[in-house]
Amino acid sequence: MFIDEKMCGQLCQVCKSPNVAEYDKLLLEGWEIKEVWRKAVTEYNESFSYESMRGHYHRDVIGIIEAKKKRDRIRENILEEEIQKDIVVAQQIRNDLELLNNMLNTIKENIEDKESRREILSIVSKIHDTLELLLRFADQLQLKPRITEEELYEKFIKAMSDFPSEYIMKFMERIKSVP
Repeated sequence: MFIDEKMCGQLCQVCKSPNVAEYDKLLLEGWEIKEVWRKAVTEYNESFSYESMRGHYHRDVIGIIEAKKKRDRIRENILEEEIQKDIVVAQQIRNDLELLNNMLNTIKENIEDKESRREILSIVSKIHDTLELLLRFADQLQLKPRITEEELYEKFIKAMSDFPSEYIMKFMERIKSVP
């Protein structure tokens, strides 16, 4: 996971490590904090303590995950609200069309050209059928949010897992500058 200095304030010792993305990835995959810390110390000769790793996880990693989850929930709620509004509008349009259809039926005898009457009724019928179809499937609409920033970041990290750490760090620095 990419820890943005703006998000967690002053960077902790773990955040300053060139291998922080790997540590965060392992933590997110369910590794125990102590296992990740041992790996950092034995494989990368890191000098930070277990308490630093533990603090990093509880302060930086969990906080950012929760903030991103909250943001994703808010986005999903907004999408659901917008779809519900669209369904209400479609229902209102359908009701309006039915009213218009009834009005047309009452005045169709006054239209002298039978071809014009058929054309008007055909158009109203097509619109009605389209809206009916939309409303029939409205209950089956499933909101599937697009990939979250967190998921996209995880994909990038997995894709770069065999890259040298300096490339990963360069990527992380560049991603910070992208709005």
